Amino acid sequence: MKKADKYFKYIYWSDEDSCFIGHCPELEIRIHREDDDQAKLYKDLCDVVEFHVNDEISRKAELPEPKLMFKNYSGKFIVRADPELHRRLDIEAYKTGESLNKLVIKKLKESFDKTQVQE
Repeated sequence: MKKADKYFKYIYWSDEDSCFIGHCPELEIRIHREDDDQAKLYKDLCDVVEFHVNDEISRKAELPEPKLMFKNYSGKFIVRADPELHRRLDIEAYKTGESLNKLVIKKLKESFDKTQVQE
């Protein structure tokens, strides 16, 4: 596997730009195409990332360690919410007979699914 292959890359639709965007967040690279060919955009993104990585290596510049592709997630994280939102969520969880955790996960998933980026 080449070093460039280890960086997380994805394609998403931008309403603001009215086009698909290719993004490699760890290297802060964004590209777009004038057409809607997502497969070509992803290939172009991979090519740009590979060129960038090889260029940085040849200049002996320091590259960030690729983490997103290989990070192990525990499934736990702490969320801080204002007390009123916490109360409202707790009441809804009680009304639906769900745990607060299950309700929050369901709402996050529903919200995420509506705006899901294409990977």
